[in-house]
Amino acid sequence: MKKLILIILVLGLTAGFAFAQDDGSRGSQWDIYLHVPYIMGIQSDDESFSGALDYAFLVPEVNWHYFLGTDELHLGFGLDLYTVILESIVMPSVAVESDLGPLVLTGRFVGGFYGFFGLINSYDFGKIFFPEVSAAIRLGQKQRFALGTSMKFLIAPEIAGLDNFAFVGTVFGRWTL
Repeated sequence: MKKLILIILVLGLTAGFAFAQDDGSRGSQWDIYLHVPYIMGIQSDDESFSGALDYAFLVPEVNWHYFLGTDELHLGFGLDLYTVILESIVMPSVAVESDLGPLVLTGRFVGGFYGFFGLINSYDFGKIFFPEVSAAIRLGQKQRFALGTSMKFLIAPEIAGLDNFAFVGTVFGRWTL
């Protein structure tokens, strides 16, 4: 059953190319992000800890969504791929994006299934979720590049309950294809 769902997810990802629209309207959309984390923390029942990072490092992300909706508000379904050094993880996601001129507000809910590629090659289902909120300003004549900030959360209700979570704040550059 897990293999069947993995095959369906991969076929859904590649089918996005078939439905890509070249007229500038929404539909199939690829985004490439370069995140630089600036704060990390943990919130638990007993205590909370957060602090600014003393060093900068890049976390590349690629995501694909198929968006539906109006000119100002879009609902998208797709996949997110994160990579750190030799390990990558792919997960399904749901995104809500609002275009307010050059300002873009995004909320995403990622998780439920995850596949690891690199040093560890495995996939599994689980109640591990990565909600995210972000705001970005689109730049340039075609507005395909944006600079912004995001707050990502890690929530694992089966392991730690809903009151315990981790978070990371990032600044990012985003290229929309």
